[in-house]
Amino acid sequence: MKTLSLNSRSNNFDIIRFLAAFLVILKHSNALLGHDQSLISHHNLPFLGVPIFFTISGYLITISAINSKNSIVYFWKRLLRIIPGLAVALLFTVFILGPIISQINVQDYFSNPQTYHHLLMVSLYKMENSIPHLFSDNLLTGVNGSLWTLKYEFTCYILVFLLITFKAHKFKYLMLLLFIGGISARIYLGDNFYHYNYSNRYALGHNIMYLVQWGFYFFAGMIFYLFKDKIPLKGKLVLIATCIYILILWIDADLIKYYQYIYIPYALFYISFIPSKLNDFGKHGDFSYGMYIYAFPIQQAFIVLLGASIHPLTLTIISAIIVFGLSYLSWNFVEKPCLKLKNLFS
Repeated sequence: MKTLSLNSRSNNFDIIRFLAAFLVILKHSNALLGHDQSLISHHNLPFLGVPIFFTISGYLITISAINSKNSIVYFWKRLLRIIPGLAVALLFTVFILGPIISQINVQDYFSNPQTYHHLLMVSLYKMENSIPHLFSDNLLTGVNGSLWTLKYEFTCYILVFLLITFKAHKFKYLMLLLFIGGISARIYLGDNFYHYNYSNRYALGHNIMYLVQWGFYFFAGMIFYLFKDKIPLKGKLVLIATCIYILILWIDADLIKYYQYIYIPYALFYISFIPSKLNDFGKHGDFSYGMYIYAFPIQQAFIVLLGASIHPLTLTIISAIIVFGLSYLSWNFVEKPCLKLKNLFS
């Protein structure tokens, strides 16, 4: 097996993010129908989607932070990538999908002020995930259960920028030590780490548990970029690491959550830098973000239309078809045109 390099200009990030978005759809099809963790295995493998997104994002955002001239340029690019597509997705949900699927008539739907609260999620840090009488008879009543992760990702953007601003990347061995220390603390705390608490008013609506959980993957992506000249991506190591992964699942699946902090980034970056025709997968567009922000409400709508007895695979397939169409439109008519403005402050 070949040894690959993190310095390669060609990569498979686009197709991997596309597949990760599909994994999220698959995960949510299970959860929305009450079959969580049962479709592929009881180990919840579809939940790999979000860690994949955060790991790749950590790698790419570190590059952006290092190369940006100043904070305005950096955050302008980040906002352009997230906000326009999100804003249109929220408008689509409230003004098109909502009145079609809602259990009340259109006049009552639009006359209720709470109908428009969902639009506040464009701020990223304001969680308004319900619309009156929309999906209220579904098992889970949230309008878009994917959007809550966006604030954690944007917070990671802020933290990375602060680290780069204070030249922390020049002390990369200290960063590595912090990463190893953080994972060690996570292992030591075990399940005591899982504390669902949103009550701290200074946390800006974050559950610190999730910030740490996804932050580890984001930090791993950052570490891989900082040590790109020193980390060998060897196929033999990936094979050995995969065998260990399977062994842990067999012996004690509860331990896999610790091992994944290392295994997912290494295996992911190895696959990412395999030379192939898939390196050009994104030449027609980056549809993963659109898939991520449109899928959940579309899945909820199909549950209303087809009933909760629909099979998770059926829900996944029919939702994915519609969602891909919406993500195609989002990329070509919203995201891509807005990204052309990224050099406005350069």
